[in-house]
Amino acid sequence: MKTKINILLLAVGVMLLASCKKKNEIDPTLLPGVWQFTGTEQYLNFHQDNTGAFWDEAEDIYEDDIEKNGNGWFTWALAEDQLALKFTIEVSGGSVPKNSTITELTTTTMTWQDSFKNKTHFTRKK
Repeated sequence: MKTKINILLLAVGVMLLASCKKKNEIDPTLLPGVWQFTGTEQYLNFHQDNTGAFWDEAEDIYEDDIEKNGNGWFTWALAEDQLALKFTIEVSGGSVPKNSTITELTTTTMTWQDSFKNKTHFTRKK
């Protein structure tokens, strides 16, 4: 009887360990910088102070056109692999949230996945 209980406890322990999913280990120091959406002329610049700028050169909008707290401006926060962005809407004074899970972050590439499991790929520019 004691052997059966030990085997049962061991089996439960193995199942519990197997069900624990480890989050992606993301180095937050790799995020600041300019990132280009792969296959587009759209860019995000993550500043060290947790602010940033978004622009689209295909629309003749460049980083120098983005004003602090204006359209294209955002704030960001990174907790483990969870990235939260809040984009400023200048006309209404509100903001639009964008939450994603970073699945890859290296010195040259980044991939994030939204809640609909859509992945977006980036290449570091600066």
